[in-house]
Amino acid sequence: RRLCAAGFDLTVWNRSRAKAEPLAAAGSRIADQAADAVREAQAVITMLEHGDAVHEVLFARGVAEALPRGALLVDMSSIK
Repeated sequence: RRLCAAGFDLTVWNRSRAKAEPLAAAGSRIADQAADAVREAQAVITMLEHGDAVHEVLFARGVAEALPRGALLVDMSSIK
């Protein structure tokens, strides 16, 4: 919400779409697929529960492949 309030153009995705809905109300777009959320991104921030979830989103859901060349990926997940 703070990034939206600061004027950043955001596309968001969550494994549970209902959790992303409040961000749409704040001005962001919701992507139907994880890879769709990053296709035109300059920067991507992930915040996931554990390492398996990070692996799933980046590789099984196609995020790593869909990232544009030169995009910044910041993983803020709570993992060891």
